[in-house]
Amino acid sequence: MHEARALQHIQMFGNRGTRHRERLGQLTYGGVGVDEATENGTSGGVGEGGKHAIESIGITGNHMVTSMPTLIVLRKCTRQTAVNMGSACKYTVPNLYVGSTEPGRQPTLECDSAGIYASAQPGEFDAPIIFPLFPTIMFAPRYHILAVFVTLAACSGTDSRSAASSATDVLTIATPADADALIPQLVQSTQGKQATDMLFDYLAQPTSTLETVGDAGFKPSLASSWAWSSDSLSIAFTLTSKARWHDGQPVRAADVKFSYALYVDPAIASPHASNFEGIDSVSVRDSLTAVVWWKRRNPEQFYQIATSLAIVPEHLLASEPRATLAQSAYAQHPVGSGRYRFEQWARDRQLMLTADSTNFRGRPTFKRVVWIVSADPTAASLSVLSGQADVLESVRGDAFVNARKSTKVRTVEYGSLDYAFMVLNSERTVGGNRRLFGDRAMRVALTAALNRPAMVSNALDSLGAVALGPFTRSATGVDTAMRQIAFDAARAGLTLDSLGWKTDAVDKLRKKNGKALRFELLVPTASATRLKFGVLIQAQLASMGVTVDLAPLDQGMFVSRLEKGDFDAALNMWRTDPSPVAGLRQVWASPHGQEIGANYGRYSSKSFDAIVDSAAVEFSAAKRQALFRKAYQLIVEDAAGIWLYEPRNFAAINSRIEPTGMRAYAWWADLADWNVTSARVANAPANTAANAKP
Repeated sequence: MHEARALQHIQMFGNRGTRHRERLGQLTYGGVGVDEATENGTSGGVGEGGKHAIESIGITGNHMVTSMPTLIVLRKCTRQTAVNMGSACKYTVPNLYVGSTEPGRQPTLECDSAGIYASAQPGEFDAPIIFPLFPTIMFAPRYHILAVFVTLAACSGTDSRSAASSATDVLTIATPADADALIPQLVQSTQGKQATDMLFDYLAQPTSTLETVGDAGFKPSLASSWAWSSDSLSIAFTLTSKARWHDGQPVRAADVKFSYALYVDPAIASPHASNFEGIDSVSVRDSLTAVVWWKRRNPEQFYQIATSLAIVPEHLLASEPRATLAQSAYAQHPVGSGRYRFEQWARDRQLMLTADSTNFRGRPTFKRVVWIVSADPTAASLSVLSGQADVLESVRGDAFVNARKSTKVRTVEYGSLDYAFMVLNSERTVGGNRRLFGDRAMRVALTAALNRPAMVSNALDSLGAVALGPFTRSATGVDTAMRQIAFDAARAGLTLDSLGWKTDAVDKLRKKNGKALRFELLVPTASATRLKFGVLIQAQLASMGVTVDLAPLDQGMFVSRLEKGDFDAALNMWRTDPSPVAGLRQVWASPHGQEIGANYGRYSSKSFDAIVDSAAVEFSAAKRQALFRKAYQLIVEDAAGIWLYEPRNFAAINSRIEPTGMRAYAWWADLADWNVTSARVANAPANTAANAKP
């Protein structure tokens, strides 16, 4: 027997009415084995709702769990079973929390310091239910952060489900950060994009071979068909009459027009507004036909509108003040037309979507998709390696090695459109120096001072390459042999000298007018790789006499400070668009007043803008590539940012799942149609804890 006390069971008291609701009665911790006294229920008896039991809880090794979400999936069953914790170490459970799916119903579970007993106030829930459980579990002697995922499965009896049904009940995604928003016009994070792509529809869907020129690489989605005008300055999209909002209202052409207006409204300040550059307007021909008009033809017209315009409901948003849309009730409980509906969002803990069983495109494979937020990268990887979560979109380092060894997990490389860079705030006064990073010579000096190949080798080994610029090697027009600002410490030192930043003979710090060259560097704690790069950058610049103060921040604060321009420098990661026009404009086009898109460093170059604008309307493939090559070279030599690395992306996925359609720009694109071959595998690999670094 394990030394750990076994988590015995959860009793459920049945319904007291005709609506077949279930009552959360009592949760008990006891010794190893089944407590016969409670096997048959306690006072009050067991009602029609039946009992439930924990099937597995994969805690491995000596770890500390603090405020990490545990997912409990409740399904009706008729027989109580016991469970072993699967841990060979002692533990205590100071407190537990169970969140209700009903407003105002928040039963609290408590137990003593030995974790022997816990009781709960009754709370009523519709079945089946998913509760977020947040345990604090202390282990000794080593300490890590580990996310624990508990699954309650149906036990045998008249209401038990088949293994195949059980396997598709929930897909759990371990994610290092929460969604920033659930309204497409406001979303900037990858997690927000994942969720909104499942909640909302686009006019057309890319096929597996995405082409940004013309419409050959697309298939119908919300639009069942489309027709070009004779002059190619407009496209009429005919919507399917089967599409419905999740509140039952039909999707109409007026929603298309309304959605476009939101994206381009300055009051919204959408970071995606630049994606609609060159579009004149959207009109309504009839209830099911929306017409998009362009000011001028361009080769990516169809791609531009089909992939950028997520359709939102006019009847629910028309009355909302646009300047405060992010704070609206709708923002907390969005209604879309996609194959998944919104169910629950506990900020910085979990986001839950449920299948739309009546969707015109068919019911998706999984009944629920749940994102569990684990800000600690080790915790997130261990949750997938132990089989308690199903997907982690990116594994690196030891997690990658362990995933390759495990029989419970498959690793899938899905390409990369990601690049990491140091964004430098060109408008910021740093240490009393106005627009310190607005000076190209300063940016070039800092770039030359960093040995980026050595950093990539140290932090990523073979799972990455030095970034060439604000694009990836697969982008249109990229010349991998283009001129770069190479590592040259001597050159960097001479440039800093020429700018007046001389090395102090006593403390060896570079100073100007008696003030040291010093700046703060924001780093998101959710990224283990960027944390490593932060330390390496700090050390390398220190050898040059430049002081870097690292500021590790949670994802929410990191993004907030970027958006406000409240930073000197930051280590950012960007998943660029398959279209080089959209990818460059989103992040690097010159700001228009307060409209900066995702250009957080406020970089501005009229020459760069003009080249990209020319490339956007060029139909000759050869000339178009030449223009992009020119734009890339300009921005690289201008050191608009310090280009750090381009990662190889490997997802870790539970081996019961066969993913399809994973793409570099959206691994989740076809998630609704992934295949499941067997029930969840939730036994922790023997080497998971042993190989985790302290």
